[in-house]
Amino acid sequence: MSHTLIIFAKLPEEVETYVVPNHEITDDMRKLLTLAHGKFINCDIMNDGMKFLNVALCKDTNYASDVPDEIDMTKYASVFAHCKVPLDSGPIEGLTIDHVYSMGFIL
Repeated sequence: MSHTLIIFAKLPEEVETYVVPNHEITDDMRKLLTLAHGKFINCDIMNDGMKFLNVALCKDTNYASDVPDEIDMTKYASVFAHCKVPLDSGPIEGLTIDHVYSMGFIL
């Protein structure tokens, strides 16, 4: 099974990593991830991909209803939160990663 690695930097304090099985990512989600790639909240102009990532990674499922947008973000509430891999848990081994997305938040 192949996976997608999402690197979410909260600069300058921490980095979060998420390893998401590709079968959990829809075509629409993949398009939104591509929009968010390389962008930083509080630095770049907010786009739908960045809003999606905020909602998808947040453990609080109610957060999605607070995000003003033309797209209904509630369907993406916490969809990737369960895929978080703590950086102090050791190396990630034995997985196939075929997509990598990096984005974040400047505090």
